[in-house]
Order: sequence, then structure tokens, then C-alpha cells
Amino acid sequence: MNALAVVTTLVVGLSLQHVALGFFVENKIFLPGRSVREAGNEEPESSTSSSASTPLGNELKYLFYLPYESTDILAYRYNLALGNDLEADLKARLGAALSIPRGIPFFFYDNKHAQAVQELIDVFLEANDHPELADIALTVRGHVNEALYIFALYSAVYEMEVASPPDIPSLETVLPDRFINNEVVNEARRLVKAAVHKQNKDVVHVRWYHNQTGLSTRNTENRVAYWREDLFLNTFHWHWHLSNPYLSRPGKIDRRGELFYYAHHNMVARFNMERLSVGLKPVETFEDWRLPLENGYFPHLTAGNGFIWGDRQDDTLMQDIIGINISDAIYISKLELHRSHLLYSIDERYLICENGSQIYLTDDPAPGKPYGINLIGEALEAGASVNPAYYGNIHNNGHMLFGGSNDPLKKHGGNVGVMSAMEISARDSVFYRWHKFVDDVFFRYKMTQPPYTPDQLSVDVEVMEVAVQEDNGTLNDLHTFFTENTIVASHGMDFHLDPESDITVLYTSDFLNHTDFTYNITVNNTKSGTMKPKVRIFLAPKYDENGLPLTYASLLQYWSEMDVFEADPIDPGVSTITRRSSDSSILSAYTGNNANFSFSGCSFPRHLLLPRGKPDGMTFRLFVMVTDADQDRAFGGGEDEPPSFCTFCGIPGAPYPDRWPMGYPLERKSLHTEIDDFVDAYSNMMVIDVNIYHQEEPQGEENPGR
Repeated sequence: MNALAVVTTLVVGLSLQHVALGFFVENKIFLPGRSVREAGNEEPESSTSSSASTPLGNELKYLFYLPYESTDILAYRYNLALGNDLEADLKARLGAALSIPRGIPFFFYDNKHAQAVQELIDVFLEANDHPELADIALTVRGHVNEALYIFALYSAVYEMEVASPPDIPSLETVLPDRFINNEVVNEARRLVKAAVHKQNKDVVHVRWYHNQTGLSTRNTENRVAYWREDLFLNTFHWHWHLSNPYLSRPGKIDRRGELFYYAHHNMVARFNMERLSVGLKPVETFEDWRLPLENGYFPHLTAGNGFIWGDRQDDTLMQDIIGINISDAIYISKLELHRSHLLYSIDERYLICENGSQIYLTDDPAPGKPYGINLIGEALEAGASVNPAYYGNIHNNGHMLFGGSNDPLKKHGGNVGVMSAMEISARDSVFYRWHKFVDDVFFRYKMTQPPYTPDQLSVDVEVMEVAVQEDNGTLNDLHTFFTENTIVASHGMDFHLDPESDITVLYTSDFLNHTDFTYNITVNNTKSGTMKPKVRIFLAPKYDENGLPLTYASLLQYWSEMDVFEADPIDPGVSTITRRSSDSSILSAYTGNNANFSFSGCSFPRHLLLPRGKPDGMTFRLFVMVTDADQDRAFGGGEDEPPSFCTFCGIPGAPYPDRWPMGYPLERKSLHTEIDDFVDAYSNMMVIDVNIYHQEEPQGEENPGR
């Protein structure tokens, strides 16, 4: 067992000034240096607050705390008024929400669980204001599944817009047991017990690092465990599904099926860049479901209620999952049948609706008509599918198949694995093999679409020069490293040994990070008047795992969005567009006011904007395209795109602010063999080489946090 680096800090009362590398200011933990990341969006306040009247943020966030403890304990810890008894009318309205037992994980990939959480969300949304929501939440809290309650509460709070995203506790602080290794949790409990016994500490601080998680070097997949098991990557994946639930009302989320494709495509593409950075081949698709799965996974996680997540041995044979209720069974043969139906429809370029009619698949739809990629996405995840019985629920059932593979017949009462749980499924290496299969289905559809025409690609602007630069850095050289970040864990797990103990537990770990940089793009507006440019920036590796240059076709599955934004209007002639990397479109820069609330804080992790790179440098291609923002607006026109939203997550209740398919123009085939030839054909494009250097040694105390 690897030793933990453990630090305990003595604090006088709650007047906390410094905790190891971090310090608390206005509900945040800051780490010194060039960049800052909110750690849990909350302060380590006493869990026995004496104030009966709390601000809106506190009043709501307490509802998320201590999910595995009774409502009586929660109310005592935070001085809350208990809810009412569960009356017959409310019980009837909860419906399926009461059918999921307490004490088990919540499986959003399971239809019954997904339906149950939707019914609980609907009950929460009956509240007219936040006090009424709090009353309902405290009333039902002890009667529904713990994790289901948390998911529904997050959904309702975001949809009701009763608090801004920074005031809502982040998932890693509410369910820290989902992300923190058993060894670390046990060490924290030991230190808390000692602190209570000696009565000399108010804060226990435990550190663990990406190379201290007990992962064996015999498994080459563990070279990228720092990325897979990054807790903020996993909470992003959870937050994406929170913002885009597959059982949402059809039409509620514009292009939801395409968002499903685009977000997960980017996750796989970025994972492959990490693999190349550490000398691994790109992830292999898992498409023959009759063969053993060579990749095992041991999560080393135990939920706060004692539930131990199941392990999966190497070379596990996939089998039908047959539970106690035959209606819950997942048959591989049925998955194969649904796959054949979907692939046939893709090749024929039409889907078959429930009434037998056909719907043509195209990504150049007329105004008001659906994008083909959106229809494919809805069919794969059984969202607003045109024919659920015919196309099935391939994506979700695949997750449940992997999650139950350690005990498919339920002979041994084995617990399911993390692939069944949306908030931690991305920790498992098979997540990426499964989503590589899903991405291949989308790619197969994309290859049925014709290449973009010159009219679809060119505008009256010339990209003259592109460069990226860190502050005082060398042009086109970027750097990554590991830095520390801290979260508060004691709001999600109750470490108290008696009602009067009051100890805050902090966890610090290290995460891949980078130095912020600036894009400088020199353009020449050849139009006679002013134009508003839209800039599209993508990144991909230059070479494959064998050191050979990647062709245009090979790059299609690597391109990952770095930024897509509308710049300030430019006059005729030469102008320079500058953009900070921290303003990227895949990062939701919510400002903490309700004007930007609808974006729900869904954001790709800021510290993972750049791939790792190599110590001696790794060359990437940076593609830049400038188009006319007025011509790129969603069908029907509209105003400028919102100031803050994540392009991977979309905008609830509003049209996606771009009429082009997501990933345009690098998601279709081309007549060109090489990316340079493609770019040279259009003056409004440019591709350059950038080098990413990874510093192996940690940056130390004075280097940036997240």
C-alpha cells in the first residue's frame, strides 16, 4: 500500500486563514499562483451553524448535504426546520420515485431509475419558490433513494433558477465518496477520530496524489488513470447528463441528440490525445460483445452508506444480465439486433418511424427540419427516438451490461461496477472503448454526408496569421504540469463521532493543468463593409502512435473543439483578433447572476483544456477558421450568442446558436487527402503546428491551481 501524505492543521475556532496551500475567501478555496479554480463553491463553515436565518445560497445548499444521514441529523447539523409528514397526496404524486430502494446506487442509465428521478423532479418543480422547494425536499428526503434525491434536487434547482451556479454545492463535495479512494477516506476517519479524542483540531487535511492511488504499473491503462479518474472530468460527464437527460420532454433541449454525440466525441478524442502523450495507442472500439473484455477495473470506492462498487476482472466474458425481474434483463442478442437496425438505417440514410414512415437523414436540413445526426443521437440513447422499439436503447443498456458483468446472473449478490453509474463511469477504461463504438456509429453516419461545398466553407475574409502564446512565453509553445486543488468532503460524508464534534475534512490532490495562453489571429476583411467574425478553433495531434503524420481522414476522429466564438466586428482591412484560452466556449464562465443561470454551470474542466503533451514536446495541429457570424446564426435569426455557455452542453430552453453541425467543418469527408491541402483551398482557414511540453515534476507551492 502506498503511503499517504497527510497534513493536519490546527485552526482557532472558524477564523481560518490558511489551510496548507489554500485559503478561504467568500466560499471558495484558492490556491496561489496564476490561475484559480473554485473548489466545491463553498466555505468550510461550522456544520452546527447558529443562525436560524440563512442566505439563499446556504438555505438551498444545506439540502444537498449529508445525503446518507437521516433528515433529523441534517436538520440538527445545520439548524433546519424539518419538513412535514409524507401525506397521501404527496406520496401518490411521487409515484415511481418511491420504487427505488434506499441504500443502492442510482442508475440513470436504467429506464426505471430515469423515470423515477423524472417524477421526483416534477414534484420538486411544483414548488412556487425556494422555501416551498426546501419544505418539499426535507419532507421527501428520507423516503426516496439518496442519490436519486440528489440528482432530482440539482435538476430542480437549476431549472427553477432559484440560485446561481456558484451558490450550489458541486457534486464532488456532496458525494465525495464517489471520487475519493477508500484508503484516503479511511485515513481521514482515523485522523478525525484522533482529533476528537485529543480535542485539539478543527480541520483535518488529507492529501493524495495521482501516483498514490495503489494503481499497478503492470497495467498500462493506468498511465492515463490521472485523466480517467479526474473527479472534475467525471462530474462534467454527470453534469452533462443532468443538463441533457434523455427522458426530457421532446424539443425541450434543442439538438439534444447531437449534443450527446458532440460531448462524448470530444471526450474520446481528448482521451486519445492523452494516450498518445504517454505512449499508448488510441483506444480500441469494443464492438464484438461476444468476446471477453480484456480490460478489468477495480474502482477502490465505497459509498458513504457502505455500498462497495463491484470489481471487474481481466478477460471478463460479457453475458446477458438477468436479474430477479425478467423485465429488467439485458440481452446481448437484442443489443446486436438494435445495432443492425440502426446501422442499416444509417447506410440507407433514413430512419423508420413507429408508424412505418421514413425520415430522411441529412445534416443540411431545411429550416425547421431535424439534423440527421440529432436523430441518430436520440435513437442511440433512446431519448426522443422516432422508434424506440426498433432501435432500442443501445448506449444505456451497454453501460448496464458492463456494470453487471461481474455477476450477470445475480448468483452471488455481487454489487454492480461503476459503468452503471453516470457520475463515475468515465473512471473505467471500458467507458472509452464503449464510447469509441458509439462514436464509430456517428462517424459511419457522418461519412454518408457529402463534403462541404466551397460556398459552405468560404467567406470574404482572409486569415493571414495565427499564433498562440503564454504570457512572456515562446510563440506556439505551451506547457502542462500537475498542480494541487482542495475540496471540502465533510459536507457529503459525516465524519462526526458525536453530535457536538465539529471537524472539517479537506482533501487535496493533484490534477493535470496548464498555463493560460492567448490566441492572436490576424485577418483581412475583404468585404466593403463591417463584418462580425465567428472564429472556430480545433486541436488534434499531428502524428499517430507510430510517428506517422495523420491524414485528413485519420484526423476526423481526433479533432477536438478548443473554442468557437463571435469576435467584435471588424472593419474592412487588416485586424487582429485576440482571445484568452480561459474564455473558451467549452468552459461555462457563469458570472453568478441569474441572467446567465440557464447555462447551469455545465462546463468541461478548465484544467483539462490542453492535452498533456510530452517532456520533450509533442506536436499538435491547431486549426482556425473564420466565418460570418450573421450567416451562421441558428435558423430564424436571433441575437448574438449568449456571453457564457458551454458548446458541449447547449442552452436549456433556447435554440443552439449555430446553424452548422457541431464540429463544422472538420466532421465530414473531403476530396483532399491532407489537412494542409484542405486549408490551402480556403483563405479563411489556417492550420499551424503548436508544441505542448509536459513538466514531469510538480510545480510546487507557488504554482497555479485550477
